[in-house]
Amino acid sequence: MARALLAAGEAVTVVTRSAEKAEAWRQKGAEAAILDVQDTSALAALFQKARRAFVLNPPASPSLKSACMRWKARSSIVQRMWRKCRGRF
Repeated sequence: MARALLAAGEAVTVVTRSAEKAEAWRQKGAEAAILDVQDTSALAALFQKARRAFVLNPPASPSLKSACMRWKARSSIVQRMWRKCRGRF
């Protein structure tokens, strides 16, 4: 999705936990934010700048209880998006 939007000349911000991946996206023309999706303050700040969001829940670390970590990440993302969008619909 991000590649298609960039190819169409749209502004794209990609969220990643990796500086290397962020740099790779910057080289493709995207903005990149390096953050943990459970950092709700950072998500809130990022979503305040957005007009639209395509959210793909990141995989959990194999060393952690993956189902629980996916749930926590999803919960964090949904809470921030809900707070940003409340009152718009």
